[in-house]
Order: sequence, then C-alpha cells, then structure tokens
Amino acid sequence: MAAPNPEGVRRFSVNFSEETYKFLQELAKTRGGSIADALRDAIALTKWFKDAQEQGKTILVEDRNGRQREVMRI
Repeated sequence: MAAPNPEGVRRFSVNFSEETYKFLQELAKTRGGSIADALRDAIALTKWFKDAQEQGKTILVEDRNGRQREVMRI
C-alpha cells in the first residue's frame, strides 16, 4: 500500500506528446530542476498572468529595440 500524500498535496498522471515531453526535459535541465519543478513553475507563471489580468493590469513584452506589445491572453 502506498504512503498517503502530505496534506494538501495531490498526485496525478498526465500524458504528453513526445515534443512536449522533450521540451519539459530541456526546461528542467536549463533551470536545474526536475520535470515536476518545471511544471510547477509553468503553472505558477500562468497563475501570475491570470491574476494580473483579473486585477486589470497590463502585461507587456519589450523587445531589444525597446518596442513594447501587450500580451492579452496566456
């Protein structure tokens, strides 16, 4: 029998395409963590964008030439 999960922690299984899985491996390696860490970071970033947009904030991306554009949806 498996040990119970710590309070508030959920375990789940998810299927990824080979391309997505390779990207997650690359992201994890680049960031010095695990694939689970890369997924948690991606979810946290998505939540940050969502929360900012819900608060009426504008999210901008600036290129090297100083041009900005608004990111509307993530």
